This record gives sequence, C-alpha cells and structure tokens, in this order.
Amino acid sequence: MESPKRVIIEGRVKAGFGRGKQFMAEKGYREQFIRKLGIDPIRGTLNIFTRERDKLKILKGLEGIKIEGFVSGETDFGEVKAFPAEVEGLKSAVVIPKRTTHESGLEIISEHHLREELEFKDGNRLSVTIFLE
Repeated sequence: MESPKRVIIEGRVKAGFGRGKQFMAEKGYREQFIRKLGIDPIRGTLNIFTRERDKLKILKGLEGIKIEGFVSGETDFGEVKAFPAEVEGLKSAVVIPKRTTHESGLEIISEHHLREELEFKDGNRLSVTIFLE
C-alpha cells in the first residue's frame, strides 16, 4: 500500500558498473550516511532497473536528505540526495547522485549485503519501499 509519506517502486536487480564500492568507501559520504540516515553502508550498492518512470521522476524531483559533495585528493565527489527505504524489511536508503547515468534505475545502500542476504541475482524482481518524510 502507498501513501503520500511513502512510495513503493518495483524493479529488477541489475549489475552496476562497480563504482558503488568506490563511493561507499569514501569517508566524506560514509560519515554523512551514518549521521543523516543512521546507516553505515557496506561497500557497494544494489542497483535496480524499473519501468515505473513516473514514480522515478517524482522521486527525483523531491528534496530528500542532502548528502554534501566533497573533494578527496584530485577527485570531486558530487552531491547526492537520499531517502530512507526498506528492501524486504531490511533498513536501507535510496541514493540519487546529482550526476548519474542511471535514468531508469535506483541505487540502494544498506548495512546489509542485500544481494547476498536476500539471495538476489540479476533479473530478480524486488520492491523498494521509499519513505518520503
């Protein structure tokens, strides 16, 4: 069931580019995820592809929780917005980088290794409950 305070997006697990591990290892992001979301994420993201583009568009237009960008060495890590979420009852968050190539997908972070714990394989269906407030 959906309400104005949450949205459920369904999709399929898909392999990412492997860059989530790099981003989640960055202290500048991790400290903000811990402080602002209460999540100390594993290194990596779970990526899903969805056909629910209307919901994605609405989600991307909302303010969310701002994760500030920063510079580390010579690399500029951009701003991210995040929303608390659950995947199969496990505490997670959806992260939406300001600069992204995932136009039809979502990236999910969690303290849990969702792919392993829930035995997800590429192509498996899943629902993500995203909390808007």
